[in-house]
Amino acid sequence: MVKYSLIPCGEKEVESTFYYTEQIEEINTLEKGMHSKKRKLSKRKIVDELKEAGKILDVNLRYRQKYKILIQLLAWREVPILKSHTPRQICEEALNSNLKLDLTQETEGYENVKYGEMLAAEEAEQVMNLHLNQILGSKG
Repeated sequence: MVKYSLIPCGEKEVESTFYYTEQIEEINTLEKGMHSKKRKLSKRKIVDELKEAGKILDVNLRYRQKYKILIQLLAWREVPILKSHTPRQICEEALNSNLKLDLTQETEGYENVKYGEMLAAEEAEQVMNLHLNQILGSKG
């Protein structure tokens, strides 16, 4: 909540209040135990989405889109992710999964970008690209 005073020309001071509204993004995950044919179709779709995300010029939007794709890939690799999981819980699930991926840097970068605290760090995006390629290349 932000309060500020506005003084219109020749009038007395008026106090106004603004409220912050958070945008909620739903990230569709693949259900565990899907048939391998569906997994292959999903992998192709994910690869196409990753190519499109790389073309986004806005660094924050590109980072958020790649984070979404990272979550989809984790679900594709059968990391148990629920819709109710926070980014930090997803990070813990990835670390405890058979992938043993430490997504701390990507998670912190995502939270910073989502809440407008800073621009996406180039280093965090490079680490995310490394993990995306690692997940994609490790399962056909």
